Amino acid sequence: MEFRKSLALAALALAAFGVSSASAQCVGSTGSVPNLRSEGKTELVGSVVLTCSGLVPGSSANFTVNLLSPSANGSSPSNVPDTSRVGESTLVINGAAYTGVVTTSAGIGGGTVTSVQYNGVNIPSTNPTIVIQGVRGDMTGVPVFAAGFGEVTEFISVSNAIIPIANNNFLVGVVLPGLAAPSTTPGPSINLQSCTGTITLNPTQVLFTVNIPENFPTAFKVQGTLFAEGDNETGTSAVQASTGTEFAVTFANVPSGLTYYIPLTITSTAGGTAVLVTAQGAPVVLATATSGAPAGTEAVTSGTYYYEVTSSFPSVQETFQVPVIAGGTINGTTGSAATASVALAPSYVSGSGWAPMFVSDNYGPQGIPGLSVAPCTTALLFPFMTNQASFDTGFSIGATSADPFGTTPIGGVCTLNFYGMNAPTAPANCSTNAAQPGCLTVAAGATGQNLVSLAAPNFEGYMIAVCNFPYAHGYAFLSNNLMGGNDSLSEGYVANVIGNSRNNASSWVNGTGNPESLGH
Repeated sequence: MEFRKSLALAALALAAFGVSSASAQCVGSTGSVPNLRSEGKTELVGSVVLTCSGLVPGSSANFTVNLLSPSANGSSPSNVPDTSRVGESTLVINGAAYTGVVTTSAGIGGGTVTSVQYNGVNIPSTNPTIVIQGVRGDMTGVPVFAAGFGEVTEFISVSNAIIPIANNNFLVGVVLPGLAAPSTTPGPSINLQSCTGTITLNPTQVLFTVNIPENFPTAFKVQGTLFAEGDNETGTSAVQASTGTEFAVTFANVPSGLTYYIPLTITSTAGGTAVLVTAQGAPVVLATATSGAPAGTEAVTSGTYYYEVTSSFPSVQETFQVPVIAGGTINGTTGSAATASVALAPSYVSGSGWAPMFVSDNYGPQGIPGLSVAPCTTALLFPFMTNQASFDTGFSIGATSADPFGTTPIGGVCTLNFYGMNAPTAPANCSTNAAQPGCLTVAAGATGQNLVSLAAPNFEGYMIAVCNFPYAHGYAFLSNNLMGGNDSLSEGYVANVIGNSRNNASSWVNGTGNPESLGH
């Protein structure tokens, strides 16, 4: 009798202290494991379901969740910073919801560890079902290995109650880049080289197209409110994502005088849509069409512009396309190279509370060509020059575009490239710094002169002058009189105008052409 009474008292004591019976156990499982973007600072990981038995009703427990990823060197897993937002990460037990709290503590060996804690969870029955969902993490530090992906696991621990979890480490995400390498494709052929001074483009046709490809089918998501891993940006019905996935499209070095026109709405290869928004993080706030622009477009120049995905197809890989129309008048005689770059957005802003948020990742080559204006140049070959054995060589280059035929007068600067004995290093960027040695400035309708003894002392060899204007012509005069000699030996010649086929001499190798076109 006393023995039975002692057992009863022990059982009551165990229940009072929240200790379950020896047969208590929770078995965890996950559903479909989502693909997570390696650029994402607030990626939603998969849910974990704990099916429990033998628990003590009325007891209380604290649950702690940590996100982990394998270390690159194969050592112990590293902590993935948790970025769950207030009210979004929840533990639901038999229908009762507990909101997670993100906490930071000191890590072993230094650093900090962030966790999600669900405190004071009441155990309502012997066999409850526990769902942990809505946890977000920073994937930007997760190593993506040679196989092209990484992994994130969720480690669950329990205190204040003995609730054994048979398997407490769960795969909740496969991490890989969300954006594949962007590219541009040319539109209709447009000659963007002019030797008459200007290029005028009418905004009537696509100049080039920016291609934005996703790396896996669910990388581009719409804004939503229902919990649907992989299909939209949100995790719970209580907390809505700030936006759908956005694209930050950056145009750089747009030539002065030129305006780009980009559509208010773009489409993907699968029929998805994205709209131009006024700022990053703006939830579907459509930009307005620019007056006078092609129908349905916005006028832009160098800068970053944002599109938000409003519909997508999670079962297929999509590529969104931004066709760019250009209009205006630009200087066609100087070279320029406009580029485009793409990143996922909104960009990470500390403390903003946005979800999703991204940082730039290695998407392959950025600054991809968008529009190029080939400079209108003339190359002149001076086949022999010397400043040796008491000789010197004088040379002149004329900008001969001033003529009786109505040609636009154009001058500029020539870069002097010497090859041979005692050749000086060719100057860099004569177009922006014409005062350097080895640069010769020539006004339109005039000539510029120099001596080898000044430009390249003690030189002997040949020289190629590359002038950034059309219709350049040159003349050279060799004499020992120039150096005070008495023999009066002299010779003059006209420089050869070199064609641009030297960079592609394959036709000459095949016997069907000439690698250069010489003339005076």
